[in-house]
Amino acid sequence: MYYKSIMMLAAGMIGASTISNTVTAQDRDEVASSRVDVTRTAQHPVFLSTDVLFGCKVMEDGERHSEVRDALVDISTGTIEGVVTKNGQVYPFHSLTWNPETKCFERSMHVESHTHDGYVEASKAARAKAEDEETDADHAKSETAAPADASSPRQDRQSKHAVRRSTNSCYMLSKLVEYPLVGYEQTTEGRKKTEIGSIGGAFIDARSGKLAYVSTSVGGVLGIGAESRVIPWSAVEVKRNVDGDQQIVASLTAQRLEKAPAYGEGPDNLNNPEYRDSLYSYYGTDRADFEPARKDAMSLMTLSKVLGAEIVRGNDKEDSLSDLILNPENGQITHAICENGGVVPISALEWDAKDKQFRIGQDTASVEVDASAPKVLASTLEDYMVMCNGEECGDLEDFYFDAKTNRFAYIAVAYDGMRVLPWRSATLTTSEPRKINLSCSKEAMKSAPELDGKVGATIYSPAFRERVEAIVQGD
Repeated sequence: MYYKSIMMLAAGMIGASTISNTVTAQDRDEVASSRVDVTRTAQHPVFLSTDVLFGCKVMEDGERHSEVRDALVDISTGTIEGVVTKNGQVYPFHSLTWNPETKCFERSMHVESHTHDGYVEASKAARAKAEDEETDADHAKSETAAPADASSPRQDRQSKHAVRRSTNSCYMLSKLVEYPLVGYEQTTEGRKKTEIGSIGGAFIDARSGKLAYVSTSVGGVLGIGAESRVIPWSAVEVKRNVDGDQQIVASLTAQRLEKAPAYGEGPDNLNNPEYRDSLYSYYGTDRADFEPARKDAMSLMTLSKVLGAEIVRGNDKEDSLSDLILNPENGQITHAICENGGVVPISALEWDAKDKQFRIGQDTASVEVDASAPKVLASTLEDYMVMCNGEECGDLEDFYFDAKTNRFAYIAVAYDGMRVLPWRSATLTTSEPRKINLSCSKEAMKSAPELDGKVGATIYSPAFRERVEAIVQGD
């Protein structure tokens, strides 16, 4: 009951309040507005675990005023909208500045907090909305034969990579970190969803106000001897299962999670930019927008992350990327297949890394594809066999392509670890049986650079990519 009342309270705050962007701080030269100065924010992320966040104090005029009990997260953007205190107040997050010396938040007096008495009328609509959504959720749990969003006009989507999002994007952080972690296992019938762990905590970036990572653990017995793993928020999704229960979903097997970069002391911690890059690379997701820009970085994206991504046509978000058409001879992507908008040139799509979606002109029309040109659907590549000098060699995991050139760049193959090879080392056989023929031996494959979770073993590292390119030259 407490969480329901706070959720409605916070939703009213977000939906009905006009909030100033003014932020006070002890040292304005050091910390300006955490929402306005995006460049400064991106250079200096400050990570707080939920263990630190829950229970920390909020300071007003140098005095400890209240204690943080929870936080409200917009899961569609990862934005921390506000924090909830023990006495029921809700503070907009951008009114707070983290002081690393006192381990407290300092609150701007220019932004009002909200209580039940402060805006009952303003939150009536939000309360009704929350009650409707709760009723919808209960109904979804009773309809076990259909997913919670079965009434959506997007229910007939053919692509198995389709992304489904809840219409209610605001969640209490304390609830998110209690959800099970669901991945998949490879069976003879294909991929099957399975629970691979549970979320035990999270990390936020106190300066940008973003949910950055969720944490889990692997190994051990009854918690003894277990190792921590952190997963970028951009690599997971919140979804309902067929029973209507919420869960955190990732494109991971239990074995892959176990081999992920360990979280701990020394270089294996979130304050190390190279460690964070190893996480983004290992989980195949974009670097977070609070990260400093890298001049040497390619705009690498994984195929598994973009198939099913939303396409925004003006203000319309009812389209999505169903597939990509590429030239199998050189890996060049030529066209995108939209769920509702037909086939468009790939140059018509623009990737919005911040909102994790594509943008396209409102009036972009479908085009005809040259029937005589060599082509293959990207979604079919996962069914190809991997061959090394005529011998079957490992399983395909994913493909990296450069969003700037719209050309496939690297192939990730599971073979005694996660091996990365350049696309140019591959020749595709598109007739049955379909194969990806790699111009290297099995021995060379075993020595190919591995995404093993170690610092520096990241596709974003120029040195790592040089090693990948050299494996073909040296074979």
